[in-house]
Amino acid sequence: MEKRGNIEIIELNDQLRISFPWSSFVAYFILFFALITNIGMLYGVFNIPISDGSKWILYLMYFPFLVFLYYSLANLLNKTHLIVKDSKLKIRMGPLPWPGSKSFNLDELSQFYILQKTSSSRNAGRRTITISYQVHVVLSNGKHKKVLDGLAIPDLETAKFIEEKLENYLGIENRSVEGEYKGDPNRRFLSTGL
Repeated sequence: MEKRGNIEIIELNDQLRISFPWSSFVAYFILFFALITNIGMLYGVFNIPISDGSKWILYLMYFPFLVFLYYSLANLLNKTHLIVKDSKLKIRMGPLPWPGSKSFNLDELSQFYILQKTSSSRNAGRRTITISYQVHVVLSNGKHKKVLDGLAIPDLETAKFIEEKLENYLGIENRSVEGEYKGDPNRRFLSTGL
């Protein structure tokens, strides 16, 4: 097993597995906040004197707090796994179930590339700009599909590393794709040890 930062790579003759965790320091704070809010809501659900006919309203109000707790646990425990095996590229999230798993036949993969996504928001008069990176693939039929989005990729270096590792393993020659984000053209990510 090879490690580069928080990325784990297992490369064998018949498979490539790239895994990286979602968690960060913020995940612990979110989990703590989710636990506190869920404990408070449970106290309210079971201890506030409400007629039995109206308890369903409290249960309904409690549901978003359960979703928030699940999200915080997934953020702390889950990893993203890219697996090249048995003529397929599989993207899986786990151990807690999460949407976004997908699969591609290897013979339909033509070229990987990076997209940079920029979004902005305004809060209390301050404008915040968020930049994220996505790994996409061009299929043999010319369609473009997202492989990984900005939630799974923490930075440009990780996105470039994943793109290059997949292309090298699959023997795909790197070609330019219209609209791709290249970053600094003088910097090589795979060879620097990330």
